[in-house]
Amino acid sequence: MRGFEDISVRWMGVDYTLKARGIMPLVASIEDIISGTSGVPAVAILMGQNGGPTVSRVSMAFAAMLRHAGAQVSDAEVYLSVQDELLDGKGDALSAMSDACNLLLAIVSPPLAEKMTSAMEVVEDFDAVEDAEKKD
Repeated sequence: MRGFEDISVRWMGVDYTLKARGIMPLVASIEDIISGTSGVPAVAILMGQNGGPTVSRVSMAFAAMLRHAGAQVSDAEVYLSVQDELLDGKGDALSAMSDACNLLLAIVSPPLAEKMTSAMEVVEDFDAVEDAEKKD
């Protein structure tokens, strides 16, 4: 079984690195933030159970992750940044929320995130083959 690995993340044009060493307090914080008092495991919520996580909970967990990596950012700053993107209506905010959930999932459960990435690669390979066959 592979363990935790360093993770790079970019926020407001600045790159940060989450070091694998000492990451368990962050894992616990993310789980507490995402699950709240629901009793549902954070992994299940991040994967969409119970309608998935709220924007506010993802924002708080993402801010905790950024602070763990050394950023000086508040929960409110992250939340308002997401809200601004949603108001712009570009669709980037929804993609960013999905990416944030995937990143949080990679922190909370590296083995599950790795399996999901492998599964997506198989789907993408299948799609590429299917597209190539259509062109022939």
